[in-house]
Amino acid sequence: WQLLNLGPKIAKRDFQPGFMVDLMQKDLRLVLETATANPTPLPATALVQQLFKSIQIQGQGREGTQALAKALEALAGI
Repeated sequence: WQLLNLGPKIAKRDFQPGFMVDLMQKDLRLVLETATANPTPLPATALVQQLFKSIQIQGQGREGTQALAKALEALAGI
């Protein structure tokens, strides 16, 4: 679903929100808190949370979750 629906937006550099990064961060925080309390390791979830955090730090938390592409581009130096 993500690639089919958001892939074309990423290609067009359209980061208008369907679901905002700020809201995704809230959900990821709740998931990671629950995992910590149980204890269940979720390393991929923690990584994604950090990538979204880098978007928020740049003041882009109100963009759509497809802005994750920006964090990956920054890591790749493009």
